[in-house]
Amino acid sequence: MQQSQEMQSRVEMIPAQEINALAVCPDGYLKQAIWWTRLAVALDVLVESLQTADLPSVAQDKATRFPHVADQANALKVLTVEALDALASARSMVSQFAGVSEEAGWMRDRVRWICLRIQFINHSMEDLILAEGACRVPTSRVLRLVVNDSAIEGRLA
Repeated sequence: MQQSQEMQSRVEMIPAQEINALAVCPDGYLKQAIWWTRLAVALDVLVESLQTADLPSVAQDKATRFPHVADQANALKVLTVEALDALASARSMVSQFAGVSEEAGWMRDRVRWICLRIQFINHSMEDLILAEGACRVPTSRVLRLVVNDSAIEGRLA
C-alpha cells in the first residue's frame, strides 16, 4: 500500500487532491460557504501549478526530441490550454455565484470536468516520460568481459 501511494505521488505532475475532494463532497457540505472558499483557493492553486509546470513548452521539447510521441505531446498542449480556460471560467463563476446554493450543483459538475482534464494531463505526462525512458539506452546494462578463472588457473599450474 505504501509503495502504491509513493508511486501515485511521483506520477501526479499537477497535484489535484484538493479539487478532487471538493468535486466529490456530500451535498450538505456543497451548499456551505466554506465549500466556495476552498474551491476558490483550490482553483487558484491549480492554475498556478499548471502555469508553473509550463507543460506546452515541455510537450514541445518532447515532440522535438522524440518524434514518435509528437501526437501525444501536441495533445498535452491542447489539454493544458483547455484546462487553463476551464479554470479561468470556473474561477470567474465562483466569484460571481459564491454562496448561491442553487448554483453549487452545477459548479460541482464543472469542477468534476476540470478534475478529469487534470487526470488526462497527468496521464499524458506520465506516458511521455515513459516513452522518453524507453528510447534511452540503459546505462546500467553494459556488457563486460568476464575472465574465466579456471582457464587462468590452468595456465598458472
